[in-house]
Amino acid sequence: MQSGTTGTIGLTMLLLPLVMSWVGGYVPPVLALYVEYRLPVNFTADFMFVASFFVLGGDFWDKVRALFVYGAKVQI
Repeated sequence: MQSGTTGTIGLTMLLLPLVMSWVGGYVPPVLALYVEYRLPVNFTADFMFVASFFVLGGDFWDKVRALFVYGAKVQI
């Protein structure tokens, strides 16, 4: 079972790249340095997103999978 800190870090690693890419697409002037450092920022965001799968662990992904399986029950 995960501790609260690990879960918080994992969710942050999962959601931060998604939110930043969404914001960057609609409001580019807010992220002025993004234009200059686009490649390193994108590589870092991709690495963070993939690493979040390992930080969150199998228990989290089993719960996400249970959302899409009819009749599945999540046991805590």
